Amino acid sequence: RALVYLEASSSAGVVTKVLSSTGGGGGGGSGVFTLGVFVPGALPTGALVRYVVTEAITLSDEIAGSQGNVVTPPSASQALEIYRNATQIGTITISTGGAFTFATTGGGNETFAPGDVLSVRCTTSVGGITDLAVTLKGTR
Repeated sequence: RALVYLEASSSAGVVTKVLSSTGGGGGGGSGVFTLGVFVPGALPTGALVRYVVTEAITLSDEIAGSQGNVVTPPSASQALEIYRNATQIGTITISTGGAFTFATTGGGNETFAPGDVLSVRCTTSVGGITDLAVTLKGTR
């Protein structure tokens, strides 16, 4: 079991906190992969997180088991994009009521190889969101 915590700030003063955990235990085999992201304050545009994958992982269809939360929901439906390298593979949609919907663009599992970059991006912020927290769940 591994647990990684990172706190970083950008030149714009945005702080992103990332928590990654790989489960399994004792001697290999498959386990759970989680990637948690917290972006305090107002939602900025651009990359919210970039995570370099160190072992093969799979995000299941519709990224099942993933969760999200905001302190203040958006003023209109907000879409965030999930990428594997330069290819968009999914979306996170946040409703005006604060409900989260996770979707894969291809309608199936999405796999990542070591060295791939998993990123979550906000191309356009509709405004209103504060204190975004998202945890993506997959397997390794």
